[in-house]
Amino acid sequence: MLFTKSMREKKPRGLVIALLFTLMPWAVWGESDSPHPVTEKEIPEERAPLNLDKLKLEELLEYRKSYLEKINILRAEIDKINDESGRLVAALKDYDKQRIRIAEILPGLIKHYSISTPLSTTLMTYAETIRGIHEDYKDHLDGLDTYKSYDFRIGVAYTSMMAQLAEYKNIYQRMQEDMKDEKTLLGGYQAALKKYYGRVEEIVRSKKMTEFYSLKQIEKELGRIDEEISERGDP
Repeated sequence: MLFTKSMREKKPRGLVIALLFTLMPWAVWGESDSPHPVTEKEIPEERAPLNLDKLKLEELLEYRKSYLEKINILRAEIDKINDESGRLVAALKDYDKQRIRIAEILPGLIKHYSISTPLSTTLMTYAETIRGIHEDYKDHLDGLDTYKSYDFRIGVAYTSMMAQLAEYKNIYQRMQEDMKDEKTLLGGYQAALKKYYGRVEEIVRSKKMTEFYSLKQIEKELGRIDEEISERGDP
């Protein structure tokens, strides 16, 4: 089947994102300076007011005191917290091994869906892009901070690729059906992603990871408060 321009039908962006999240649960998590849903999960109750400049010095100092007390409590458990964050890094690496398999299976998908140029060429270009990103980062994915930037770049590549696929109505619909069947190449790929994502989710929900997220956010909020106090020239 030759997918020519006349056979294309653009799909709403919402459907593109829906299919993308089905394949990759957190592939599109926003701008690079937004909190990552896995590595930087936000704990709302730890947030200081956004308008620190409106607070009195006494209020700022009270927040500072409270945060320092919380930090001391959490740091007493730092070894266990670090062990859990290390487990999360390992789980993310295992998940990523499955995720980047998309570059390996794209030739099979092109053959299965009888995809011709220009889409086939475009898809193989994305395969090389994903491989390149992985090569750039594979020796440095030893911490959650590094994983954030890596995940963002992979997510951008996936989003762009799925947007291209969504312009082809026939293939798009067939892909959605195949994802429901683990015996298909795409369905098997999705099943593996779901399995390894489940392992990541289990760790993310753990008590020690919640403490990890709290510690990181409290340290961030404390930095904001110290900066505000410093700008006022107060001791």
